[in-house]
Amino acid sequence: MRRAIATIAVWALVASCSSSKHAAPPEPATRTTIATPANLTVVHVAAAPAQTINGFGASGAWWPNDLVKFAPAVRTRVADMLFSRAGIALSGYRYNIGGGGVGVKTPARAPKEEPADTAGLTFVRAASDAHVPILTGFVNSAPPRFTTNGKSCGGNLRPGTEAAYAQYLATIVQRLHDDEHITLQYVSPMNEPDNSFGDCGQEGMQVPVAERALVVQALATALARQAPYARVVADETTADAILANEAPQWLAVPGTTRDVAAIAHHTYDFPNDALRRLVPPIARRFARPTWMTEICCYKGSGGVATSFGAQYDPTITQGLWLADQIYDDFTIANDSAWYWWTALSPVIGCDPKADPSCVTRVNTKGFNDGLLYYDEKFAADGVTDIFPTKRYYVLGQFSRYVRPGAVRHDARGAPRDISVLAFEQPTGWTVVAWNEGRSEATLGIALPSPTSTVVDAVATSATEQLSPTTAPARTDTGAWLARIAPQTIVTYTFAK
Repeated sequence: MRRAIATIAVWALVASCSSSKHAAPPEPATRTTIATPANLTVVHVAAAPAQTINGFGASGAWWPNDLVKFAPAVRTRVADMLFSRAGIALSGYRYNIGGGGVGVKTPARAPKEEPADTAGLTFVRAASDAHVPILTGFVNSAPPRFTTNGKSCGGNLRPGTEAAYAQYLATIVQRLHDDEHITLQYVSPMNEPDNSFGDCGQEGMQVPVAERALVVQALATALARQAPYARVVADETTADAILANEAPQWLAVPGTTRDVAAIAHHTYDFPNDALRRLVPPIARRFARPTWMTEICCYKGSGGVATSFGAQYDPTITQGLWLADQIYDDFTIANDSAWYWWTALSPVIGCDPKADPSCVTRVNTKGFNDGLLYYDEKFAADGVTDIFPTKRYYVLGQFSRYVRPGAVRHDARGAPRDISVLAFEQPTGWTVVAWNEGRSEATLGIALPSPTSTVVDAVATSATEQLSPTTAPARTDTGAWLARIAPQTIVTYTFAK
């Protein structure tokens, strides 16, 4: 995103979810067979693969500029919450390669150029040290010497500078690798290039459609020469509808498809099914996977997005909305990677020092932009607590258990109000299912290959956060019988 945007929990609460990785399901559920209930609705997981998953992630913009001022113990805690199995084990992290922040009105959104960006480096280093498998460097704006207005916002990438700009980025990637021992696997040289961000509330630059292929090809050439371990992803356009119109223009330029590892896009049009169906033909035509690399910030009610805008909702309603977006982006748009916008945000919309419980309630002054939150007045009031949302835990129901290389298989026949995603991995199957209804749901899960046991079962709801839950029981027909409480998401891991 990164527009003009912007429960109560302490670390002990997060610790309660970390124990779930060690939790064994009840013995009867893993070793006995029960009779299949009459009229059981069975979800059948197809034998044929649907897509390979690249991972789940979030970005490091721009919260490192604040968090670097927190105590080392808090910074370590945040890194653990994001990158370790004690937290949600993100498999992707987007490092914001700053453009210097020249002209940006909001200091916290004005990252320094690398290597002076010590704040950003602090957390991409933490991600690297935690062995997050996919690190991407992304650019909101090139430094002013490459822009038409000499600023880090409100201008265009200056025509004729594509090769020099590409060289600049390749040098950063090489330096991170050689000097910092941080390997970026991907580089995204433009972000929402359809928008110059002329209000200068953040960094941003416009890159005309006709110039994008030049940027991609120049960067691919520079990376091949200086940092062959990194590849280009592009163009992170704002919305599915814009992607459908613009991507075929620059991707069709001879040589461009060869230089793109993935076609990245955002979904700030909050797409319906019809808009999402515009994405797969692009992937098929250009033989490249699509990644959904940013979404956040809906305002609405009852889990229905009405528009982009102000609202802070840390509840399971927003968490299940996030799960719905993952479902639709995987099954309709056929995206193979899914990233939330920013990992942390200060835009709570309330004062947690004056009213500690306010971080658990919906308000219309904050923004649904973070997974975790911190007090924007931390410097003045000394509050450095980290406040998880249900979005954080719901994303963890996927990211902790569905790792890069997992293969999604279609799951058909789910009951009303139930969504099911099934993934095959080297050790077995992972099934993520959620119940948006108001009563308990009972269903069978029929996997296409034999499974011997349930090795993990966790749930997030209004009262749970990646907490151990009752494992499904194996029936005499071979399906697994699951009972899912209302407004709850569960993840089951089955061993082969």
